[in-house]
Amino acid sequence: MLDVFFADDSKQDNPSRDGMGPLVAVGAIYVPGDKVKSLEDNLEEICKQYGFPSDPVKGEFKWSPGRELWMHDNLTGEDRENFFLEAINQLIDCESKVTIVIADKNANYANSTKANNSLEDVTFMLLERIETQLNYVENTGIIVTDRPSGGRSDEDKFLQSCLETITSGTKFVKPQRIAVNVLSSPSKLIRCLQIADVVTSASLAFISGEDRYSPKIFAAIKPLLNSKDERIGGIGIKIHPDYKYRNLYYWLLNDKYYYKNNVGIPLPESGCAYENSPLNP
Repeated sequence: MLDVFFADDSKQDNPSRDGMGPLVAVGAIYVPGDKVKSLEDNLEEICKQYGFPSDPVKGEFKWSPGRELWMHDNLTGEDRENFFLEAINQLIDCESKVTIVIADKNANYANSTKANNSLEDVTFMLLERIETQLNYVENTGIIVTDRPSGGRSDEDKFLQSCLETITSGTKFVKPQRIAVNVLSSPSKLIRCLQIADVVTSASLAFISGEDRYSPKIFAAIKPLLNSKDERIGGIGIKIHPDYKYRNLYYWLLNDKYYYKNNVGIPLPESGCAYENSPLNP
């Protein structure tokens, strides 16, 4: 049975953390293939308990719901927070893992020879990490993503760029375990894509410095983040470019080391941004 990654993107054009430019992120939740149906069913049941309408046009849940969604006016404050926490707990019960890639849109692309924009660049970095996750579990997987914004031609271009990367690889990784090209669907039709939005957007908000709504939600997400050698930075959360933001791995993720060429560099690193505080670049 194929394992599944549900992916979503988010952006923060006006981050509140000093020293950061506008940010873009892509995140994915990994769900073992035999757990996908139970996760989808459990999320749907929680939505019913909180009163979401069955109409998918109005009944979608998001981290930041628009006015057209039922959730905007009818699930607020502590009730919304509790809903998010219950939904995230379903990821724990289904043995899910989370990977988030965040990039400063003002920085050079990590995949400069392939990426045409920041969204493509973070997507390619996410594909690298999905391949690593599949190698770890020794299985094959598929990726389901929210339909990209824009028209059908924009969607086709995005999916074509994913296919080219899966086929030829990046300069770091050539995917071998991703079964087919990325599949897209409107998120309103799949609850698993909706929780991917919450996880990705809440993580981006927390990393960017939002301190009212995101800290408690991110604290629930953090145990789900992929890790290796007692570090999350670069694995479960990648903040590009690392040379500028690696000290945030210490302050926000509690990492003690940043690894470069398999060498552990103690954090916080002298001479890098945020050496003394996550508030002072």
